Amino acid sequence: MNAQINAEFWSAYLYLSMSVHFSAKGMKGVANWFAVQFKEEQDHAQIFVDYVLARGGRVTLGPEGELKMRRGRIDRTKEEQ
Repeated sequence: MNAQINAEFWSAYLYLSMSVHFSAKGMKGVANWFAVQFKEEQDHAQIFVDYVLARGGRVTLGPEGELKMRRGRIDRTKEEQ
């Protein structure tokens, strides 16, 4: 379950970085869409966190990991692959 929680937060971080990227380029509509996705992924993570805690489990959060832009693609770092 912790892996899923961390995956949801990683996805949220990815969407946030894309929102910032498109906002800086003046593409407010696209930036907003990614900001909405960011919030949705955070909400997903919180649902899993609440589930684990309600059952007496332990939530372990890992580092978000570095996102790298390469020719319009965002790749995970080698450590995450």
